[in-house]
Amino acid sequence: MITLTERTDGLVTLRAPGTGIVRFHSPRALCGELEVFEAGEAIGDVDGIDVVASARGFVVRTFAGHGTLVGNETPLVLFRTA
Repeated sequence: MITLTERTDGLVTLRAPGTGIVRFHSPRALCGELEVFEAGEAIGDVDGIDVVASARGFVVRTFAGHGTLVGNETPLVLFRTA
């Protein structure tokens, strides 16, 4: 499990842990209209390497589309911790 982030609270940019195809995942549980991820839960993966939530929170914006090829450390999502 690898998470590349710029910081751990507030708004966090989650980055690709390597080069490959990005695949996003749904959270284990829905919280109202938000898709809330728990700390350590996989938000997605890049060629099988998980990109995990650094804390409980939700995706604010995606920078890469599901199924697209991304490079190492490419920004994937803007994540807000709760």
